[in-house]
Order: sequence, then structure tokens, then C-alpha cells
Amino acid sequence: MTIMIPFYYCTIGLCVIQEITLLMCLYFSWHYINKESSFTNDASSTDVSL
Repeated sequence: MTIMIPFYYCTIGLCVIQEITLLMCLYFSWHYINKESSFTNDASSTDVSL
């Protein structure tokens, strides 16, 4: 029992970290795709936002 409880919390922590990194990867890839598509539309607006 004393071994299982910390292991249980470690797995929760790993899942949370994995979920955060996955969300960050999705956000950055979406942001990059959005920026790339807006570059093709008009480069002036993206230059101002940068």
C-alpha cells in the first residue's frame, strides 16, 4: 500500500505532464499553421503582430 500510493500519484503527474505537453504541441502547431496561412493571405498583418 505504501508503494502503490506514491506510484499512483506519479502516474497522475505523468499523465498531467503528458497532457500539458500534448496541448502545448497542438497549440504551437495550430498557431504555426495559422501564421503560415496568414502569410499567404497578407504578410503585412503578420509582420505587425510579430
